[in-house]
This record gives sequence, C-alpha cells and structure tokens, in this order.
Amino acid sequence: MLKGTESSNLSSSANERMIYQLNWFVYLLICADSTFYCGCTNNLERRLKAHNAGKGARYTRAKLPVKLVVSKGPMGHGDALRLEYAIKRLPRSQKQAALS
Repeated sequence: MLKGTESSNLSSSANERMIYQLNWFVYLLICADSTFYCGCTNNLERRLKAHNAGKGARYTRAKLPVKLVVSKGPMGHGDALRLEYAIKRLPRSQKQAALS
C-alpha cells in the first residue's frame, strides 16, 4: 500500500469518528401519563420512532404515545451522557429548563 493512500484512509477514518462523536443529542419526552423521559441518541428521528413503536426504552413502552418536548445537541457522546445523567437527577420542575 502506498504511504499517501494509507495516510488518506487514516485521516478519512479519523474524520468519520469525529463526526460520529459530535453527533449526539439529549432529548426529553413527555409520555401519555404526563411523566418525563430523558435519553441520548445519535439519531433523534430514528429513536423517536422506536419509542413510539414500543421498541424504545422499557419505561416508555407502557406509556405510549410519547412526544418530544425539547432536545439539545449536537455534542460529543461523553457530554451527552453527562447531561442526560444530570437531567435525570433534577426535579420535574427543572428538567425542561435544563435543556432549553
């Protein structure tokens, strides 16, 4: 393999990883029983469809339909996980404001 080609493949791969890493969203849903569900995903549209098809989180399966209240992103995966954890620890009254 040529050095130039090898280097080109590495930079392309690194670029794809960077795009993947910065394509995460934290979202807040409201369920049919008026409870909130917070999660993170790298494909928000697909994840919402999965929730409403009963193939999302176990919590939302019995509380359909769900509606998107607010989302925040894009961001890195680690940042999304930390924000999701922080929001889940907040009281209900502060959850929506945390993502606005």
